[in-house]
Amino acid sequence: MSAHFDVYLSSEPAALQRLLGVVRRRGFTVTALSALHDEQRHAYHVDLCVDGARCPTVLQNHIANLADVRTVNVLGPLPRTTCA
Repeated sequence: MSAHFDVYLSSEPAALQRLLGVVRRRGFTVTALSALHDEQRHAYHVDLCVDGARCPTVLQNHIANLADVRTVNVLGPLPRTTCA
C-alpha cells in the first residue's frame, strides 16, 4: 500500500534521519521525498511518499510519536480497505 504524508519536523539535528529510520523500521520504502526548511516556523516541511505491505495508518502513528514531529497528515492515496 502506498501513502503520501505531509510532515512538519522541528529543525533539530538528525530529525530527518530519525523520520527516515522509523519509515525503514516499519517496513516501508521511500518512493519520493522533498524537505524544505521553513525559517519562520523553525521547522522542516517534509513531503513524503512511501510504499509498503502494512497499513499506512500504522506508520502515521509511529511518525506522530517522534519527539521532533509537530504535525503529520496523510494526504493519500490510501487503500479502500479497512486497516487493522
